[in-house]
Amino acid sequence: MIALLDQPQKQLDVLPLYRPSDSSPYVVVTRKTLQVQTAGLDPKSTRFLTGLAGTDFFVGLAHDDRGIETICLIADSARRADSDSACGGVRAGILPLTVTEEGYDVALVADAYDTTGMEASGWFELHPNLWLDLTSVSAELRGASSER
Repeated sequence: MIALLDQPQKQLDVLPLYRPSDSSPYVVVTRKTLQVQTAGLDPKSTRFLTGLAGTDFFVGLAHDDRGIETICLIADSARRADSDSACGGVRAGILPLTVTEEGYDVALVADAYDTTGMEASGWFELHPNLWLDLTSVSAELRGASSER
């Protein structure tokens, strides 16, 4: 279960793909696309988790052609034309879902997920539902974060 999905969607929670690009009531179609596994993503279900190194992370719900609901982790980077994502499990199902981003791995975990093993293995909490594998962080990303 991820309680964040039951909260009202705010403007920050909307994937950039679905945000109007100006003040007109019409959404301008962009080149950015979602991966095939998130084709059934409900745009009203997405919630912003956090940002890291130019990438924003969202959780959302998708439905396949049979109507089965799955949870998705979406990594949206302005540097790419599409968004990375991983979908699987159901609201009460087993997580984590892992996405390998540019220079690091992150995992989506449920609210009550026992992260003790993750912490012992070098994972760091970015958000209560999103963890970073510190052992996967590239030297380039480490250098950028140490310059701050």
